[in-house]
Amino acid sequence: MMQRVYTHLLRHSRTQRCPCRSVTSQVPRTSPLKKPFWKDANNYLLICPITCVGLAIWQVKRKEWKENLIDTIKERYEMDPIQLPKDLSTVKDFDLYPVKVRGHFDYANEVYIGPRSDTPERRHQTLGGKVSGVYVITPFKLADRDESILVNRGWIENDYFALEENRKNAQVHGEQEIVGILRKDQDTSSYFWKFLLDFEKPEKKADCDVYYVRKIEQLAQRCGTAPVYIDSKTGRKSFHEPKPIQVGVELRNEHLSYIFTWATLAVITFYLWYKKVNPSGKTTSVNAFIKSQESRRVGGN
Repeated sequence: MMQRVYTHLLRHSRTQRCPCRSVTSQVPRTSPLKKPFWKDANNYLLICPITCVGLAIWQVKRKEWKENLIDTIKERYEMDPIQLPKDLSTVKDFDLYPVKVRGHFDYANEVYIGPRSDTPERRHQTLGGKVSGVYVITPFKLADRDESILVNRGWIENDYFALEENRKNAQVHGEQEIVGILRKDQDTSSYFWKFLLDFEKPEKKADCDVYYVRKIEQLAQRCGTAPVYIDSKTGRKSFHEPKPIQVGVELRNEHLSYIFTWATLAVITFYLWYKKVNPSGKTTSVNAFIKSQESRRVGGN
């Protein structure tokens, strides 16, 4: 009796061995515990898209600021000129206002700012030196007081500036009446190359002092004038004189392209991070292969 029961159980276990094996083979293995977000090194790749988004937002604000500044320049450029305040320390409150002054130039202490282009449309050519030039900054002795100010007389090309004879031909002597735009220091906060150049020291070109940016206190100390700076808008009387610049020439408004660039980089880097942490395409193909092999083995048994 016991022998029959043992034989029956043995046969039953043999018939169930393969199905049991196939069933257990289909039971998914326990996946390892998922790492915390901050411990997964792949998630640190998010620094790139987050940074790009921040830069895009910053460029949106810069675009709004630049457009408001350009509108202010255009509005004040067409105003009737005011008289230069008696107290020159208050000039900072009249930034971008037109003023009318009378006096004569002091060419002995003339300096320059460059490199600069004459028009914003040809700015991109200045790197090749085709139309690069300098602004001519000349002390102007006021007729109604014993003080001098700085006047940007305009732009001259590098080839013309290089010859002393040409610089002398560009001089205008005698008492002059000038209408100009009051300016303040040039903003250099966005210049990445400010760490490579020393704004305090001019470069010597053609035995002249050429500064990189408009720093009024520095220029006034060098030229012996009050810290007042105007861009002349008075037309020149001969082609030898510097070409008066349009105020705001140096103001480029390319922030829309910067916004597009940073936004595009944010999307690309976020997509790369997503594919790194979720390689769904590869996992699906591998799982499909494993399932097909399991089904074949089960069917064969």
